[in-house]
Amino acid sequence: SPLANLMQSTSFNEGSVDDILDEASCFSINLPITIQANGITITIETLEDLELIEEIFDEFSDDEDFIEFFFPITITLNDHTEITINSEDEFEAFVEECFENDDDVIECIDFVYPISFSVYNTEFQVIDTIVIESQEELHRFFENLEDFSNDGELLIGLNFPVSLIYEDGRVIEVDSNQELEAVIRAARDECDDEEEDDCTIEFVKRNLVECPWEIVAFNEDDVYRPYDVFFTQDGAVIVKAGSEVLAEGRWEVSESSNGGLELSISNMTALNDLEGSWQIVDCDDDRLKLLREASGQVTRVVIEKECVERPDCTAQELKRHFMECVWFAGTDQLENNGPFLFMENHVVKALLPNGEYVEGYFDIQLTNTGMDVILEFREPFSTLNG
Repeated sequence: SPLANLMQSTSFNEGSVDDILDEASCFSINLPITIQANGITITIETLEDLELIEEIFDEFSDDEDFIEFFFPITITLNDHTEITINSEDEFEAFVEECFENDDDVIECIDFVYPISFSVYNTEFQVIDTIVIESQEELHRFFENLEDFSNDGELLIGLNFPVSLIYEDGRVIEVDSNQELEAVIRAARDECDDEEEDDCTIEFVKRNLVECPWEIVAFNEDDVYRPYDVFFTQDGAVIVKAGSEVLAEGRWEVSESSNGGLELSISNMTALNDLEGSWQIVDCDDDRLKLLREASGQVTRVVIEKECVERPDCTAQELKRHFMECVWFAGTDQLENNGPFLFMENHVVKALLPNGEYVEGYFDIQLTNTGMDVILEFREPFSTLNG
């Protein structure tokens, strides 16, 4: 029945509660877990501890945030199945599989447990009472309904009143099937509206032009994974492999006929597989899931933002740091590791054992990946050149 389907949708494991950890809404990671966030080791014991990750990520606005796991870890799928993950490759495979997950999960409302069901025979006599103590037990109950058939017709009814709790802590009590169905539907619609509000045309446009994007999945293939996609402010889309331009076209974000958003890519000079109207089915600030239906064929694409990690100092500041102090080379490739004196006019001097100086050249150059320190020396310091 529609009500049974709605109740079952509330019984799925809510995998999105820890998306800052795994970026996957179809499973959650079992706690406690020790991770490295931007190189800092922390232990996450409760969902409230996820704020520690947010604090680390928010410390700098111009760095690239990352999480490293210490495997093995255990994850819980939407159907409450627990699986042990032993490597980064296994973990990434489950994250990509999430894109194919179509479970209708309602996360905005839950039952207040315990709840109970009465089992009736065809004469409407109660022959059993089933008490449900948790979300997982409710899910198993719906999965195994056929086990109650006992080669005959049985009726199962929820015993009222029951209470439900919203995400914001509100609790509501209902007294009938009709009232329960109305409450769950309203909560589902409210949850959908909140998700749609987070993903606006302005948000997607601003997000796309901030950084290059990597094509991490095309259907279930990674054939396009080496490619980066650049969305420019003037509506151009450029696909590159390294520094090589593979294709160019145009892009636009608009509202689709079904009320969602779509990313339109047109006038591609090559890689025509990427052209068309792509429905935005999942909208995060660093990850977009796209779907295109054409000629009866469904194509799914996942792109992830690849912002360049910038140093915390400018080229001018780095040059000043070099000139402020005496430096030594931390390497076993030189008989004499310095000292090195960085001076005005790009001059660098290295002290020889006999007290004389070898003069060289240095420079600080900005690149599309950060900054390069350029060194040019003659023997015996030419090992440092580059």
